[in-house]
Amino acid sequence: MAETNVEIARRGFAAVLSGDFDAVTEFLDPDVKWHGGDPDGEGACRNRDQALEVIRKAFDQGFAADLVNVIARGIGSW
Repeated sequence: MAETNVEIARRGFAAVLSGDFDAVTEFLDPDVKWHGGDPDGEGACRNRDQALEVIRKAFDQGFAADLVNVIARGIGSW
């Protein structure tokens, strides 16, 4: 049975929290775009290497978070 997007999202989040950067690398597209609403703003990431750098820095600084929920949605329903 194929893994659902919800399961993939949960595994990716767990990889970030555990510092499994090899797994995180596999989850992120090489051309990932990641920003807080402004693609040109400070801290905006334009590729996987930049996103990994942000994740590693946060992890090294003691980043902590809880995943409350992952909700599956159909394509185009959001």
